[in-house]
Amino acid sequence: MAIRITFGIQKQMIERIEELSKYWDDSRTEEDKEVLKEGWIMFDRHFWEKLGKEFGWDPFTLALHYFKSLKQA
Repeated sequence: MAIRITFGIQKQMIERIEELSKYWDDSRTEEDKEVLKEGWIMFDRHFWEKLGKEFGWDPFTLALHYFKSLKQA
């Protein structure tokens, strides 16, 4: 039995974050679009807490690694 250890944010995690972000952007009404700009969910604490639980990461650490990956891309 082999154990595989990976460090840092993974491609599938980034894809899941972007999938959920797109879902929330697409759910905005026309009235919401005047107030909630595209990508607004990325600044919502609950969004990162939910994803942190899903991935088993601290929400703040996950957000930092995600934004760092954007900078490097």
